[in-house]
Amino acid sequence: MAQYPENTLEAFRASSAVVEMIELDVRRCGSGELVVLHDETLDRTTDATGGVASTSLDELRDVSVLGTDESPPLVSEVFEAVPPDVGLNIELKVQGIAADVVDIASEYDHEVIVSSFGPDTVTDARKAGVSSLAFLIDDDFDVGSALDIAGDLGCAYVHPHVNLCLDTDIVERAHERGFDINAWTAADRDTVGELRDRGVDGAIIGDCELAAICNGEGRC
Repeated sequence: MAQYPENTLEAFRASSAVVEMIELDVRRCGSGELVVLHDETLDRTTDATGGVASTSLDELRDVSVLGTDESPPLVSEVFEAVPPDVGLNIELKVQGIAADVVDIASEYDHEVIVSSFGPDTVTDARKAGVSSLAFLIDDDFDVGSALDIAGDLGCAYVHPHVNLCLDTDIVERAHERGFDINAWTAADRDTVGELRDRGVDGAIIGDCELAAICNGEGRC
């Protein structure tokens, strides 16, 4: 988000050059298609107002994201825009869309992780056939309880808030239980460096310039 308007095809295409995986937020619009938008409403990131769930795709095509000539993209358009050697970490923002996400992803060769804060949503994704599942953990969540939930859900990953990685022993405990850890969201170089030193497997970032410090090859 530091360089490009968030959740747009421009951002996905450009950041594909410097990262190994891209995180995107998915929800269903009013006419049923899966679109990429973080918020429940259009108010913050577009020139329109109202709920995404009550806005049709035709209406969304006329919406401008953060003053650009881009509208919120379809999930399928993101798969088309991102090279197949760059993975997609798809956060399900609402329940009831996992099966449709799986159907779309099955048409492409990208590595895909499906994540959610909602245990029921993660369960839906598992039932839909997703093998790479991640449980998102906010910074006020008890570490032990969060890891128990992730284990019960059959997750391969836990995605904790960066504060949990820096202030608790979640990294060590997660690795002991066989989870890979991707921390969100690292905002500066020092944080990325500390996360790396603590052994996290990936850092979710909002600034492409941070990717160059994740490893010597400039890919994060």
